[in-house]
Amino acid sequence: MLNGSRKRSRPWHRLAATCGAAVLVSGLLSAGTAAAAPVVFNYDVTGGTAQVEKLDSTVELGHGSLSAHIDVVSGEFVADLDMETAHGEFTVFGFVPVSADLDLIPQGQTTGTIDGGSVTAEAEVTLKLSNVKIAGVPAFIGDNCRTKTPATVSLTSAPGFNPLVGGDLLSTFTIPKFSGCKVLTVIPWVADLALDALIAGPDNDLKLTLAWAN
Repeated sequence: MLNGSRKRSRPWHRLAATCGAAVLVSGLLSAGTAAAAPVVFNYDVTGGTAQVEKLDSTVELGHGSLSAHIDVVSGEFVADLDMETAHGEFTVFGFVPVSADLDLIPQGQTTGTIDGGSVTAEAEVTLKLSNVKIAGVPAFIGDNCRTKTPATVSLTSAPGFNPLVGGDLLSTFTIPKFSGCKVLTVIPWVADLALDALIAGPDNDLKLTLAWAN
């Protein structure tokens, strides 16, 4: 009976050790575990939004995942972010309905720090548009309609974020100019200029909602 109890308790001990390292990351750990190995925290991205300032429209983001490798001594981490394609519908010029698919494509790993349970992070993300329709008519923008350079997205955790539970990460960022887009024309720069006028610019808000998945 005792032997069986010990065997069943070992997974719990391993979980407790992992959580102990996590508590250090959130600023609550005792000093005795300072030499602990890096810990991997996995999260599901259960949703989010991107508010495009120029369009005064909100795109509901798809689901995804974030896997963070955390140095439990410094609180620094690197993370791999993967997002599903999102679909947005909005109006331009006050009356023309437009729909499009949006991909957020990370360029390299997300880097950041957890300090006292609060998160700051930075990601470089290329925005890619596809399946654009103007008043229901396909715009044939091509396969390479994306921002010329990655957007720098600086994320901070919202109040109530808990590294062992999840919560919201927030950012206000600039959408760079576009390149490689064709809208009902073989002259790419015409579409690039149109998208720059309609979408590119500062003060766009991003929210990612994370849920603990370990």
